[in-house]
Amino acid sequence: MKVLQHPLVMLFIALGLGSVGQLALKTGMEKVPEAKTALDVVRAMVTQPYVTVGMLCYVFSSLMYLRVIQKWDLSLVYPMVALSYVLVTILSWALLHEKIPSIRVAGLVLICLGVCLMAASASRGSVQTAGHVESSQAQSK
Repeated sequence: MKVLQHPLVMLFIALGLGSVGQLALKTGMEKVPEAKTALDVVRAMVTQPYVTVGMLCYVFSSLMYLRVIQKWDLSLVYPMVALSYVLVTILSWALLHEKIPSIRVAGLVLICLGVCLMAASASRGSVQTAGHVESSQAQSK
C-alpha cells in the first residue's frame, strides 16, 4: 500500500482519472440534447451518467493532485500534468476513434520530450518533500 502513497504513483493516478474524466464528459455531453434554455442544459447534464462519472473522476483526480503538490515542488509537478494531453489524445484515438493528424502527433512528442527534461532535472537536483528539500540520492535510500 505504501507504493500507492508515492507522489509519482499518485500523480499518474490523478492523470489517469483526469483523462478518463475527459472521455466520460465528452461521451456524456454528446448524449445531451440541444436545449432552449441554460437551465434545460444543466438539467440534462446532471442527469447524464457519463457526465456524473466524468465529474467524479475530476474530483478524485484533484484530491490526488493536491496530495502530490503537498509533497513535491509545484514547478516539477505542474509541467508533468501536460502528460494528460498525451493520454487524452491517445484515449480519444483508441476509444472514440478520433483521427489524430501528424502535426498533433509531433506536438505530443514535443510534450513528452519536455516532460522528460523536467523529470531529468528532478533526478539530478532536489525535490521538495514534506516541507523539506532533500537531494534525490537521499530520497532513494
